[in-house]
Amino acid sequence: MKLLRELLLDKSDIELNDLAPFIALGVQRQKRIRKVFIECLTHYSCFLDGNEGKNIVKIYSLLGLQEQKIKELSSSSTSRIIHAIDELTRFKVPVKRETMVRFQKSKNSMIRELANSYTLTIYNDNIYDFFSFNEDSFTKWKNLTYFQLIINRTDLRKPHFAQWISPEYQPTVIILAMDLASYYYQQNAAEKIHPMLTTPDCALRFEMINNLGKLNYNTSPPILMELYGIEKDIRCKREIIKSLGYMTHHTVQVTDFLKEALEKESSVNLRKAIIIALKRATSESMIPSVNFPTLEKELHIHNQ
Repeated sequence: MKLLRELLLDKSDIELNDLAPFIALGVQRQKRIRKVFIECLTHYSCFLDGNEGKNIVKIYSLLGLQEQKIKELSSSSTSRIIHAIDELTRFKVPVKRETMVRFQKSKNSMIRELANSYTLTIYNDNIYDFFSFNEDSFTKWKNLTYFQLIINRTDLRKPHFAQWISPEYQPTVIILAMDLASYYYQQNAAEKIHPMLTTPDCALRFEMINNLGKLNYNTSPPILMELYGIEKDIRCKREIIKSLGYMTHHTVQVTDFLKEALEKESSVNLRKAIIIALKRATSESMIPSVNFPTLEKELHIHNQ
């Protein structure tokens, strides 16, 4: 490991000749030594980036360490395939696209997840295809992983993520598409969200309302104000209030709506959300109907 560390720190552009000591050690021929060496490369790859990170990938490639893992992609062992995809992703080894598409449609959820991550990391074209054929319900962690991998690809032009905001897709795919549309401020995505606000799925509806607040589309406030009157879920009602507070369109109507809601609402949590939204929508001095000391006293009693 010391020899590898020195090489990574001392050489800016590593060539095959620089790897002679490792070849002599048998990293290409002896399974045990190869395993230990790859573990060392993996260890350094976790905290080295920039030129050093590129050199780690180059060392792996120059020594031909990917050959064994590429062979393992044809294994009947699920465990071998999982470890192979993980390692090939880490060291940015390209494999045939049809191979990875097959894994994206595997019956094993871990293989599907790793194949999707590989696709988002390695390929340059049509990397979002799995959005359309995915049948998984993404966990929050998986959603976050995919989101991060996508925004890391600053080298690629981004599609209109609104194309996946449709009832035909898995709710978690829709959520990921909305989050990405909001991140890239693709405001027209709001037009795809509006007709879906009637979904009976409270969790999905919550995310839709949240993203409408981020997108700040000019026709969203009236739709959210109308939805508030019929919304039964307390979390969704609170999210409507929060989103309205962030929007910069129809500010007079929004402010009037929030003031009226404050007078009618008895829920402490909703009243608190309304106060915060009002403070965002306009200055505190312009809201004479809001009695902040009274609200604070009410909150104190509620929290006892």
